[in-house]
Amino acid sequence: MSNARNLADVISGNFNVPASALGNVEALPAGWTATLSGTDMIFNYSGTAKFKVGSDGSVTAVDDVTAFGSV
Repeated sequence: MSNARNLADVISGNFNVPASALGNVEALPAGWTATLSGTDMIFNYSGTAKFKVGSDGSVTAVDDVTAFGSV
């Protein structure tokens, strides 16, 4: 079966992906999890909270944030 056909089977007519079609999909790298705390999204690494994205768009980190660095 083609990838296009597989995708068509996963996506419903209104372009929503049903949860039952996801199976074992991992959206985050190993060791990372994301949870909700009220309306904020908390990102954890190895069980320790590292940063959160607030529902107002703010980002709060437990350590420094570097802008314009290199990877």
